[in-house]
Formats: sequence, structure tokens, C-alpha cells
Amino acid sequence: MIAFVRGYVQAVDWLYEPTNHNEAILILLKNLPEMSQQLAEQTYAELLDPREGFFRKGQMSLDGLRTVLALRSRYAQPKKALTDPMKYYDPTYSDEALRYALFPFACIL
Repeated sequence: MIAFVRGYVQAVDWLYEPTNHNEAILILLKNLPEMSQQLAEQTYAELLDPREGFFRKGQMSLDGLRTVLALRSRYAQPKKALTDPMKYYDPTYSDEALRYALFPFACIL
């Protein structure tokens, strides 16, 4: 799980790097060939929007998770009342992943 979080954080950091813009668009178009260049550019901009796009550094939106739980509680079957986001989110993994990202040799100390 820690390796997954580290990889995800590195991938998002790569996307936010302006020098990777063109390559990111090419990757998007390669994987979604029916997408136009214009739509790919728009999608890229939305995914990297500072307020609404991918979260940096493995951050989790507890408000977003609460919304997902509320929607699941309201619409999914079987009916369940899901209210506690911390039951489904353990920050231990992202904290550990980021610790290794900041101090790569900490795992051997």
C-alpha cells in the first residue's frame, strides 16, 4: 500500500510539472484515441485545477469521502448507513509513504 501511495504521489507530481504537459497530453490521447486534442487539453486543465483537480502529496478530502458515503448510503443496495469516513481511510499509509518520499533512506535506519 505504501509503494502504491508513493507511486501515485510521484505520478501526480509528474503531471503537475509544466515540462511534462505535452507528454501527458500524448499519453491521454494514446489511451483515449476517440478524444480530440481540444478535449484532451481541457481534461488536463480540469484534472490539474489547483482547487478541484488531483490532490497533491496524497492528501485526502474527508468532505469528499463523506459525500461518497452519503451517496452510497442513499442510493446503493443493500441499504447501509455509512457515516464515519475514518472507518474507510487510514492516513497511516500516506503518512508513511510521504515520510519515505521526503527521507528515502529512513526505511533503513
